[in-house]
Amino acid sequence: MKKGMLYVVIGLVVLFIIQVFRNLPVTDVKDDSDSPMYGLKRDTTKVVISPIMVRDEGTSVKDPIEAIKEKLFAYKYLWFANQVEYMVKDSDFVNPIIDAVIAEENDGKLPENTGGVEEIATRVIYKYRTKMNEPAGLERLENLIQKRYDNPHISIEKNGDYISKTVDLGVLPTKLAVSVRHGIVRTSNTGVTDESGRWISKEIARQILKYSDDFPDRIIFRVWFSPDYGGLEKSFLFTFMPKNPQSPFPPLIIVRPENYYSTGSRTSLLKTFYLFHKIEEYAADSYSVYEIDDYKYRQISAQKSDRNRY
Repeated sequence: MKKGMLYVVIGLVVLFIIQVFRNLPVTDVKDDSDSPMYGLKRDTTKVVISPIMVRDEGTSVKDPIEAIKEKLFAYKYLWFANQVEYMVKDSDFVNPIIDAVIAEENDGKLPENTGGVEEIATRVIYKYRTKMNEPAGLERLENLIQKRYDNPHISIEKNGDYISKTVDLGVLPTKLAVSVRHGIVRTSNTGVTDESGRWISKEIARQILKYSDDFPDRIIFRVWFSPDYGGLEKSFLFTFMPKNPQSPFPPLIIVRPENYYSTGSRTSLLKTFYLFHKIEEYAADSYSVYEIDDYKYRQISAQKSDRNRY
């Protein structure tokens, strides 16, 4: 009887506990992502990073774009052949570079003072170099070189009846490439240089024929090229001397670096080539101005020696 009463009491207690839990208030469970332990609500949070603006300090600049261009064009390490005329300055190439730098580096705001112009110009120089190393940039520079070659600077000097003509052709036209070590360089196949890196013979003859129309006593061709891959572009003078009717010697070409007189080993740098054939034959590539006829050369040397005796 006592054991039965115990079971009844236990049963009543269990029913009471169940009833208590049923009567507890129901709490809605929210997305844990809205909880403070997860930070701010993800749909309302926006991470805003302030752009890095240049320090636009100093004095006011009247035309910031032109000032940026001036600093860009004055940076001589961008000049091919160390000459400012061989720097691409086309507005449709340069302006987009400046605009991109201003948009990316200064939140699209054009600097108005010297400090800001200086900072933007420095970044433009870097981006300009990158763009010039791309195929489109190299092609523009190749076209610039070709245009300058096709439109040489010509000057004439007269000393009595003696006429000397100088034809400055600039850099020899070439296909360009980018070298990690040397930057922009001419390739081995340039079209107007031979396998030895020299100004090609038939092109020399073609230029002689082109500029001999007024029968000068001397034509000096100034050209720039690098005989060695990756080497600096250097200025060379090719001096053509037509045959003197009073002399038995044939026409000749003297080749030397332009800074010949400031070097110590002048003899090894100066080379003389006698032209034993017609200029037209050299222009047709039948002969090379660099070929030396040993037999005829010895004859000329002997004649020189005989003349020097008297």
